[in-house]
Amino acid sequence: MPALLKRLAGPRTCPIVVAQYKDEYRGVGHEADLHWALVVITDRATLSGPSFQAGQGAERESEYEVQWYARHAPASLYDVCATVRTLCLGGVQVGAVRAADVGKLAEYLQSHPPAPTHAGWSSRDYVLELLELLRPFKMLREDLQRLDVRRGRAGAESGRGGWRGTGSGTVEVGDLLPELREVGRATQESIFNEEFRPCVKYCP
Repeated sequence: MPALLKRLAGPRTCPIVVAQYKDEYRGVGHEADLHWALVVITDRATLSGPSFQAGQGAERESEYEVQWYARHAPASLYDVCATVRTLCLGGVQVGAVRAADVGKLAEYLQSHPPAPTHAGWSSRDYVLELLELLRPFKMLREDLQRLDVRRGRAGAESGRGGWRGTGSGTVEVGDLLPELREVGRATQESIFNEEFRPCVKYCP
């Protein structure tokens, strides 16, 4: 059966998207520093569904310690905060989940609270941790699912052995930046045109 017919005949799936958000200080051109959220899009018309992200608390135990908390709730990429300072700059599909399993996935991801592991830990690190929770269930898109294989082969061919980058074989910020820059520019153009249409790059 042709691949297209298999997809049409198979169970409905929902895209899992990494969404990026600008603020009053950073926007297009600063994608490596933007706030990230993981969103399961259950309604493509409104770009909405369960979202998972880490937010910074207002209180700190010391001048240098940031307190993080989980912000898990239904959201839309069209949402704008009350001060109209935070806008979604688009998103990139990183995986998919069967529609029937969205509830189970949400419960699973909610059981992983933000827990900073190093200085400079951020919302981006939290989303990357959530992506690794998807790997055992093969919910990541194929190129991200096979990162460990590709990096291992690249290290062997270079004669250095081991892995490229951090050596973890996990998804890193740099793996998503080219696509995030692309959707960021497209979304920013829609903002300039007073349309505000978050651009989402879906898997083929």
